[in-house]
Amino acid sequence: MLWSAGFLFVGKALQCLPYFNKELDSALMYVGQVIASLSLPIAFGAPTLVSATWFPLEERNTATAIGTLSFSIGMALGFLIGPVIVPELVLDVHNETSYSNNSGDAILLPLKKMGADLKYLMYLEVKK
Repeated sequence: MLWSAGFLFVGKALQCLPYFNKELDSALMYVGQVIASLSLPIAFGAPTLVSATWFPLEERNTATAIGTLSFSIGMALGFLIGPVIVPELVLDVHNETSYSNNSGDAILLPLKKMGADLKYLMYLEVKK
């Protein structure tokens, strides 16, 4: 489990560090994601180990189900929280890019703001 936490920490740290080179930034985002994903097989196997260790035989199915379901709920929350922090980027007829705050009116904003929002989102995910 410590290896899993270490892979997750290193992978997400690589994604959150600010880089001033676009190519390096993009490459390290992918490398960080690959490193972070190395922790998943260990983490997804944990509910069965915990239920076998801590719960009596008649409660193991329920404990395993709750533990496994918690991963899915956490991922679903990630998909719900992300669009709140990083609003949708829409194309405007008069401008190449505009930033929508989901209220219907387009607010002009450079792509750097969206990039900063994405970095902030990744920082929050690592901080959990």
